[in-house]
Amino acid sequence: MILSYLYSGTISLEQEHPTTILDLLTASDELILLELFTHVKEYFFEKHNKWIRQHPLQILYHTIFRIENCLELQDLCLEIICENPELVFGTTAFTAIEESVLISILKRDDLQMDEIDLWDYLIQWGIAHTFNIKSSSNFNPSLLSQNDLLELSETLKNCVPYIRFNHINIKDLPSRLKPFEILLLNHKKISSITYNNNSLINNINNEITSFPLDSKIIKLKHVAHIARWIDHQEDKNNIRDYRRLPIYDFKILLRGSRDDFSASTFHKLCDNKNATVIIIKVFGTREIIGGYNPISWKGGFFGSWMKSQDSFIFSLGDGENNLRESSKLCRIKPENVNMAVFCANMRGPCFGYRDLWMPNFNNLAINCDSDCNYYNGKIIEPKNFDIEDYEVFQIIKRE
Repeated sequence: MILSYLYSGTISLEQEHPTTILDLLTASDELILLELFTHVKEYFFEKHNKWIRQHPLQILYHTIFRIENCLELQDLCLEIICENPELVFGTTAFTAIEESVLISILKRDDLQMDEIDLWDYLIQWGIAHTFNIKSSSNFNPSLLSQNDLLELSETLKNCVPYIRFNHINIKDLPSRLKPFEILLLNHKKISSITYNNNSLINNINNEITSFPLDSKIIKLKHVAHIARWIDHQEDKNNIRDYRRLPIYDFKILLRGSRDDFSASTFHKLCDNKNATVIIIKVFGTREIIGGYNPISWKGGFFGSWMKSQDSFIFSLGDGENNLRESSKLCRIKPENVNMAVFCANMRGPCFGYRDLWMPNFNNLAINCDSDCNYYNGKIIEPKNFDIEDYEVFQIIKRE
Protein backbone atom coordinates (compact mmCIF):
# COMPACT_ATOMS: atom_id res chain seq x y z
CA MET A 1 0.00 0.00 0.00
CA ILE A 2 2.83 2.39 0.83
CA LEU A 3 4.69 1.51 -2.41
CA SER A 4 1.50 2.17 -4.34
CA TYR A 5 1.17 5.54 -2.63
CA LEU A 6 4.82 6.44 -3.29
CA TYR A 7 4.52 5.62 -6.98
CA SER A 8 1.02 6.89 -7.71
CA GLY A 9 0.32 9.44 -5.00
CA THR A 10 -3.09 7.82 -4.37
CA ILE A 11 -4.41 5.18 -1.99
CA SER A 12 -7.75 3.44 -1.43
CA LEU A 13 -8.85 2.46 2.08
CA GLU A 14 -12.50 1.60 1.52
CA GLN A 15 -12.05 -2.18 1.47
CA GLU A 16 -9.42 -2.36 4.22
CA HIS A 17 -10.05 -3.75 7.70
CA PRO A 18 -9.53 -1.27 10.57
CA THR A 19 -6.49 -3.19 11.85
CA THR A 20 -4.89 -2.86 8.42
CA ILE A 21 -5.51 0.87 8.50
CA LEU A 22 -3.86 0.99 11.93
CA ASP A 23 -0.84 -0.83 10.51
CA LEU A 24 -0.69 1.73 7.71
CA LEU A 25 -1.01 4.57 10.22
CA THR A 26 1.92 3.18 12.20
CA ALA A 27 4.08 2.61 9.13
CA SER A 28 3.41 6.05 7.66
CA ASP A 29 4.44 7.62 10.97
CA GLU A 30 7.65 5.59 11.12
CA LEU A 31 8.51 6.56 7.53
CA ILE A 32 7.63 10.23 8.21
CA LEU A 33 5.05 10.27 5.42
CA LEU A 34 3.12 13.10 7.06
CA GLU A 35 0.62 13.69 4.26
CA LEU A 36 -0.30 9.99 4.15
CA PHE A 37 -0.38 9.81 7.95
CA THR A 38 -2.81 12.74 8.20
CA HIS A 39 -5.09 11.32 5.50
CA VAL A 40 -5.19 7.83 7.07
CA LYS A 41 -5.84 9.23 10.56
CA GLU A 42 -8.70 11.43 9.37
CA TYR A 43 -10.22 8.56 7.40
CA PHE A 44 -9.96 6.23 10.39
CA PHE A 45 -11.74 8.73 12.66
CA GLU A 46 -14.50 9.41 10.16
CA LYS A 47 -15.23 5.94 8.80
CA HIS A 48 -14.51 3.66 11.76
CA ASN A 49 -15.77 5.60 14.76
CA LYS A 50 -18.04 2.74 15.85
CA TRP A 51 -15.18 0.22 15.62
CA ILE A 52 -12.95 2.55 17.64
CA ARG A 53 -15.55 2.65 20.43
CA GLN A 54 -15.79 -1.13 20.48
CA HIS A 55 -12.03 -1.83 20.46
CA PRO A 56 -10.23 0.98 22.36
CA LEU A 57 -7.73 -1.32 24.07
CA GLN A 58 -6.84 -3.07 20.81
CA ILE A 59 -6.13 0.30 19.23
CA LEU A 60 -3.88 1.33 22.11
CA TYR A 61 -1.96 -1.91 21.76
CA HIS A 62 -1.57 -1.39 18.02
CA THR A 63 1.43 0.86 18.75
CA ILE A 64 -0.87 3.90 18.66
CA PHE A 65 0.05 4.42 22.31
CA ARG A 66 3.64 5.10 21.27
CA ILE A 67 2.96 7.49 18.38
CA GLU A 68 3.10 11.13 19.43
CA ASN A 69 1.11 12.23 16.40
CA CYS A 70 -1.76 9.98 17.57
CA LEU A 71 -2.37 11.68 20.90
CA GLU A 72 -5.89 12.61 19.81
CA LEU A 73 -6.74 8.99 19.02
CA GLN A 74 -5.00 7.82 22.18
CA ASP A 75 -7.01 10.24 24.30
CA LEU A 76 -10.26 9.15 22.65
CA CYS A 77 -9.51 5.48 23.40
CA LEU A 78 -8.67 6.26 27.03
CA GLU A 79 -11.87 8.33 27.31
CA ILE A 80 -13.92 5.43 25.92
CA ILE A 81 -12.36 3.04 28.45
CA CYS A 82 -13.01 5.47 31.31
CA GLU A 83 -16.65 5.89 30.28
CA ASN A 84 -17.10 2.12 29.84
CA PRO A 85 -14.65 0.40 32.21
CA GLU A 86 -16.31 -2.97 31.56
CA LEU A 87 -14.64 -2.95 28.13
CA VAL A 88 -11.34 -3.62 29.92
CA PHE A 89 -11.72 -4.28 33.64
CA GLY A 90 -12.93 -7.77 34.43
CA THR A 91 -12.15 -9.08 30.95
CA THR A 92 -9.56 -11.71 30.03
CA ALA A 93 -7.54 -8.97 28.34
CA PHE A 94 -7.20 -6.91 31.51
CA THR A 95 -4.41 -8.83 33.23
CA ALA A 96 -2.36 -8.67 30.00
CA ILE A 97 -2.57 -4.89 29.79
CA GLU A 98 0.77 -3.10 29.63
CA GLU A 99 1.85 -1.08 32.64
CA SER A 100 2.14 2.15 30.65
CA VAL A 101 -1.45 1.81 29.42
CA LEU A 102 -2.71 0.93 32.90
CA ILE A 103 -0.98 3.94 34.44
CA SER A 104 -2.48 6.21 31.79
CA ILE A 105 -5.93 4.96 32.84
CA LEU A 106 -5.18 5.30 36.56
CA LYS A 107 -4.10 8.91 36.10
CA ARG A 108 -7.40 10.04 34.65
CA ASP A 109 -10.15 11.86 36.53
CA ASP A 110 -12.96 10.57 34.33
CA LEU A 111 -12.65 6.85 35.14
CA GLN A 112 -16.17 5.82 36.19
CA MET A 113 -15.24 3.23 38.80
CA ASP A 114 -15.21 3.08 42.59
CA GLU A 115 -11.68 3.46 43.91
CA ILE A 116 -11.92 0.33 46.07
CA ASP A 117 -12.95 -1.72 43.01
CA LEU A 118 -10.08 -0.21 41.05
CA TRP A 119 -7.76 -1.30 43.87
CA ASP A 120 -9.05 -4.88 43.64
CA TYR A 121 -8.43 -4.95 39.89
CA LEU A 122 -4.95 -3.52 40.40
CA ILE A 123 -4.14 -6.36 42.79
CA GLN A 124 -5.36 -8.89 40.17
CA TRP A 125 -3.14 -7.24 37.57
CA GLY A 126 -0.18 -7.22 39.96
CA ILE A 127 -0.60 -10.93 40.77
CA ALA A 128 -0.67 -11.74 37.06
CA HIS A 129 2.52 -9.75 36.47
CA THR A 130 4.46 -10.93 39.54
CA PHE A 131 6.88 -13.81 39.11
CA ASN A 132 5.67 -17.18 40.51
CA ILE A 133 2.25 -15.88 41.57
CA LYS A 134 -0.63 -17.43 39.61
CA SER A 135 -3.27 -15.13 38.20
CA SER A 136 -6.81 -15.78 39.37
CA SER A 137 -9.84 -13.55 39.84
CA ASN A 138 -10.74 -15.43 43.04
CA PHE A 139 -7.19 -15.71 44.34
CA ASN A 140 -7.08 -15.68 48.15
CA PRO A 141 -4.66 -12.93 49.28
CA SER A 142 -4.19 -14.71 52.62
CA LEU A 143 -2.22 -17.36 50.72
CA LEU A 144 0.47 -14.84 49.85
CA SER A 145 3.65 -15.11 51.92
CA GLN A 146 5.57 -12.08 53.10
CA ASN A 147 8.06 -12.58 50.29
CA ASP A 148 5.19 -12.80 47.79
CA LEU A 149 3.83 -9.50 49.06
CA LEU A 150 7.23 -7.86 48.75
CA GLU A 151 7.44 -9.06 45.14
CA LEU A 152 3.91 -7.83 44.51
CA SER A 153 4.86 -4.48 46.02
CA GLU A 154 7.77 -4.21 43.60
CA THR A 155 5.48 -5.00 40.66
CA LEU A 156 2.95 -2.35 41.67
CA LYS A 157 5.32 0.37 42.83
CA ASN A 158 4.61 2.54 39.79
CA CYS A 159 0.83 2.04 39.94
CA VAL A 160 -0.08 2.34 43.63
CA PRO A 161 0.63 6.11 43.79
CA TYR A 162 -2.28 6.68 41.40
CA ILE A 163 -4.86 4.98 43.65
CA ARG A 164 -6.76 7.71 45.48
CA PHE A 165 -7.04 6.27 48.97
CA ASN A 166 -8.90 9.34 50.22
CA HIS A 167 -11.82 8.23 48.02
CA ILE A 168 -12.15 4.85 49.75
CA ASN A 169 -14.81 4.52 52.42
CA ILE A 170 -13.18 3.69 55.73
CA LYS A 171 -15.48 0.69 56.27
CA ASP A 172 -13.87 -0.99 53.24
CA LEU A 173 -10.33 -0.62 54.54
CA PRO A 174 -10.02 -3.58 56.95
CA SER A 175 -11.38 -6.27 54.65
CA ARG A 176 -9.97 -5.14 51.31
CA LEU A 177 -6.74 -3.36 52.18
CA LYS A 178 -5.67 -5.23 55.31
CA PRO A 179 -3.99 -8.13 53.42
CA PHE A 180 -1.67 -5.66 51.69
CA GLU A 181 -0.26 -3.65 54.58
CA ILE A 182 3.32 -4.34 53.51
CA LEU A 183 2.56 -3.05 50.05
CA LEU A 184 0.80 0.04 51.37
CA LEU A 185 3.63 0.95 53.72
CA ASN A 186 5.75 1.75 50.69
CA HIS A 187 3.26 4.36 49.59
CA LYS A 188 4.40 7.84 50.65
CA LYS A 189 0.89 9.07 51.56
CA ILE A 190 0.33 6.16 53.92
CA SER A 191 3.77 5.39 55.32
CA SER A 192 3.87 8.71 57.19
CA ILE A 193 0.90 7.75 59.38
CA THR A 194 1.66 6.61 62.89
CA TYR A 195 0.24 3.19 63.75
CA ASN A 196 0.37 0.91 66.78
CA ASN A 197 1.20 -2.78 67.05
CA ASN A 198 2.34 -2.82 63.42
CA SER A 199 -1.28 -2.54 62.34
CA LEU A 200 -1.63 0.09 59.67
CA ILE A 201 -5.30 -0.40 58.78
CA ASN A 202 -6.62 -0.14 62.34
CA ASN A 203 -5.32 3.40 62.61
CA ILE A 204 -6.04 4.85 59.20
CA ASN A 205 -8.11 7.96 59.80
CA ASN A 206 -9.36 10.98 57.93
CA GLU A 207 -5.85 11.71 56.66
CA ILE A 208 -6.52 8.87 54.24
CA THR A 209 -10.28 8.63 54.09
CA SER A 210 -11.21 12.30 53.83
CA PHE A 211 -14.40 11.68 51.88
CA PRO A 212 -16.62 9.18 53.68
CA LEU A 213 -19.85 8.72 51.74
CA ASP A 214 -22.54 6.99 53.78
CA SER A 215 -24.90 5.78 51.09
CA LYS A 216 -26.54 2.51 50.08
CA ILE A 217 -27.59 3.91 46.70
CA ILE A 218 -24.94 6.18 45.16
CA LYS A 219 -21.17 6.16 44.86
CA LEU A 220 -18.49 8.81 44.58
CA LYS A 221 -18.83 9.08 40.79
CA HIS A 222 -22.51 9.99 41.27
CA VAL A 223 -21.59 12.62 43.86
CA ALA A 224 -19.15 14.17 41.39
CA HIS A 225 -21.82 14.13 38.69
CA ILE A 226 -24.43 15.82 40.91
CA ALA A 227 -21.86 18.36 42.15
CA ARG A 228 -21.29 19.46 38.56
CA TRP A 229 -25.02 20.07 38.16
CA ILE A 230 -25.13 22.06 41.40
CA ASP A 231 -22.42 24.31 39.95
CA HIS A 232 -24.24 24.59 36.58
CA GLN A 233 -21.44 22.74 34.81
CA GLU A 234 -23.43 20.46 32.59
CA ASP A 235 -21.06 20.60 29.64
CA LYS A 236 -20.32 16.88 29.74
CA ASN A 237 -17.77 16.97 26.93
CA ASN A 238 -15.30 19.25 28.67
CA ILE A 239 -15.49 18.22 32.32
CA ARG A 240 -13.71 15.14 33.62
CA ASP A 241 -13.95 14.94 37.38
CA TYR A 242 -15.46 11.62 38.41
CA ARG A 243 -12.36 10.83 40.49
CA ARG A 244 -11.74 14.30 41.84
CA LEU A 245 -13.09 14.95 45.32
CA PRO A 246 -16.13 17.22 44.92
CA ILE A 247 -16.07 20.57 46.69
CA TYR A 248 -19.21 19.49 48.55
CA ASP A 249 -19.67 17.10 51.45
CA PHE A 250 -22.78 14.91 51.25
CA LYS A 251 -23.90 14.45 54.87
CA ILE A 252 -26.55 11.77 55.33
CA LEU A 253 -29.66 13.04 57.11
CA LEU A 254 -32.17 10.28 56.43
CA ARG A 255 -32.37 6.81 54.95
CA GLY A 256 -35.85 5.39 54.51
CA SER A 257 -34.89 1.78 55.24
CA ARG A 258 -33.15 2.90 58.42
CA ASP A 259 -35.31 5.75 59.74
CA ASP A 260 -38.74 4.95 58.16
CA PHE A 261 -40.65 6.43 55.24
CA SER A 262 -43.09 8.78 57.00
CA ALA A 263 -43.48 12.45 56.18
CA SER A 264 -43.08 13.32 59.86
CA THR A 265 -39.66 11.67 59.98
CA PHE A 266 -38.61 13.49 56.83
CA HIS A 267 -39.47 16.88 58.35
CA LYS A 268 -37.98 15.98 61.73
CA LEU A 269 -34.61 15.05 60.24
CA CYS A 270 -34.39 17.25 57.15
CA ASP A 271 -36.12 20.59 57.81
CA ASN A 272 -34.00 23.74 58.15
CA LYS A 273 -30.82 22.08 56.84
CA ASN A 274 -30.28 24.45 53.89
CA ALA A 275 -29.36 22.75 50.59
CA THR A 276 -30.23 19.04 50.27
CA VAL A 277 -30.20 16.31 47.63
CA ILE A 278 -32.86 13.60 47.55
CA ILE A 279 -31.71 10.22 46.17
CA ILE A 280 -34.36 7.62 45.29
CA LYS A 281 -34.04 4.01 44.16
CA VAL A 282 -37.19 3.08 42.26
CA PHE A 283 -38.85 -0.20 43.19
CA GLY A 284 -38.80 -2.82 40.44
CA THR A 285 -36.60 -0.99 37.92
CA ARG A 286 -33.91 0.03 40.47
CA GLU A 287 -33.47 3.30 38.59
CA ILE A 288 -31.84 6.08 40.59
CA ILE A 289 -33.62 9.44 40.46
CA GLY A 290 -33.71 12.47 42.72
CA GLY A 291 -33.81 16.20 43.16
CA TYR A 292 -31.72 19.10 44.47
CA ASN A 293 -33.26 21.75 46.70
CA PRO A 294 -30.88 24.69 47.36
CA ILE A 295 -33.13 26.10 50.10
CA SER A 296 -34.34 24.59 53.37
CA TRP A 297 -37.29 22.23 53.62
CA LYS A 298 -39.93 23.21 56.15
CA GLY A 299 -43.29 22.05 57.41
CA GLY A 300 -46.66 23.79 57.54
CA PHE A 301 -50.22 22.56 57.91
CA PHE A 302 -51.51 24.00 54.64
CA GLY A 303 -48.21 23.89 52.82
CA SER A 304 -46.43 26.54 50.79
CA TRP A 305 -44.48 26.97 47.56
CA MET A 306 -40.78 27.85 47.75
CA LYS A 307 -38.90 29.92 45.18
CA SER A 308 -35.64 28.74 43.61
CA GLN A 309 -33.84 29.31 40.32
CA ASP A 310 -31.28 26.58 40.97
CA SER A 311 -33.36 23.53 41.90
CA PHE A 312 -33.36 20.54 39.57
CA ILE A 313 -34.51 16.94 39.31
CA PHE A 314 -32.49 14.19 37.70
CA SER A 315 -32.00 10.57 36.76
CA LEU A 316 -28.77 8.57 37.03
CA GLY A 317 -30.15 5.64 35.05
CA ASP A 318 -29.35 2.37 36.80
CA GLY A 319 -26.29 3.97 38.39
CA GLU A 320 -23.92 1.51 36.75
CA ASN A 321 -23.85 2.32 33.03
CA ASN A 322 -22.13 5.26 31.38
CA LEU A 323 -23.30 8.33 33.30
CA ARG A 324 -22.75 10.66 30.37
CA GLU A 325 -25.20 8.66 28.30
CA SER A 326 -27.70 7.42 30.90
CA SER A 327 -28.11 10.46 33.18
CA LYS A 328 -30.72 13.16 32.69
CA LEU A 329 -30.98 16.65 34.18
CA CYS A 330 -34.18 18.73 34.32
CA ARG A 331 -34.02 22.25 35.73
CA ILE A 332 -36.88 24.43 36.91
CA LYS A 333 -38.42 26.42 34.05
CA PRO A 334 -37.76 30.19 34.38
CA GLU A 335 -41.48 30.96 34.46
CA ASN A 336 -41.98 28.51 37.36
CA VAL A 337 -39.19 29.52 39.77
CA ASN A 338 -41.78 30.64 42.36
CA MET A 339 -43.05 27.06 42.55
CA ALA A 340 -39.80 25.10 42.48
CA VAL A 341 -40.53 23.02 45.60
CA PHE A 342 -43.60 22.45 47.75
CA CYS A 343 -43.41 22.01 51.54
CA ALA A 344 -46.15 20.64 53.81
CA ASN A 345 -46.41 18.57 56.98
CA MET A 346 -48.28 15.78 55.26
CA ARG A 347 -45.85 15.47 52.34
CA GLY A 348 -42.29 14.41 51.85
CA PRO A 349 -39.97 16.15 49.37
CA CYS A 350 -41.96 17.58 46.44
CA PHE A 351 -40.48 19.25 43.35
CA GLY A 352 -42.72 21.35 41.10
CA TYR A 353 -46.29 20.24 40.57
CA ARG A 354 -45.89 16.46 40.68
CA ASP A 355 -42.64 16.66 38.69
CA LEU A 356 -41.21 14.57 41.54
CA TRP A 357 -43.46 14.06 44.55
CA MET A 358 -43.36 11.82 47.59
CA PRO A 359 -46.76 12.80 48.95
CA ASN A 360 -48.12 10.04 51.19
CA PHE A 361 -48.47 11.03 54.84
CA ASN A 362 -47.80 7.61 56.38
CA ASN A 363 -45.61 5.88 53.80
CA LEU A 364 -43.59 7.97 51.36
CA ALA A 365 -42.41 4.82 49.60
CA ILE A 366 -45.68 4.25 47.75
CA ASN A 367 -47.72 6.16 45.19
CA CYS A 368 -45.01 8.65 44.24
CA ASP A 369 -45.45 10.88 41.18
CA SER A 370 -43.22 11.95 38.32
CA ASP A 371 -44.50 14.11 35.49
CA CYS A 372 -43.37 17.06 33.37
CA ASN A 373 -45.04 20.26 34.53
CA TYR A 374 -42.84 22.91 36.14
CA TYR A 375 -39.43 21.42 35.25
CA ASN A 376 -38.08 21.20 31.72
CA GLY A 377 -38.32 17.45 31.27
CA LYS A 378 -39.43 14.09 32.64
CA ILE A 379 -36.89 11.98 34.52
CA ILE A 380 -38.69 8.63 34.58
CA GLU A 381 -41.24 7.00 32.30
CA PRO A 382 -43.96 5.79 34.73
CA LYS A 383 -46.10 8.59 36.04
CA ASN A 384 -46.57 6.70 39.30
CA PHE A 385 -44.00 4.52 41.03
CA ASP A 386 -43.01 3.03 44.37
CA ILE A 387 -39.69 3.41 46.16
CA GLU A 388 -37.28 0.67 47.24
CA ASP A 389 -35.25 3.11 49.36
CA TYR A 390 -34.40 6.79 49.52
CA GLU A 391 -31.77 8.99 51.13
CA VAL A 392 -31.53 12.70 51.94
CA PHE A 393 -28.13 14.40 52.05
CA GLN A 394 -27.28 17.82 53.39
CA ILE A 395 -24.96 19.58 50.92
CA ILE A 396 -22.10 21.40 52.65
CA LYS A 397 -19.56 23.33 50.60
CA ARG A 398 -16.00 22.77 51.71
CA GLU A 399 -13.89 25.71 52.86
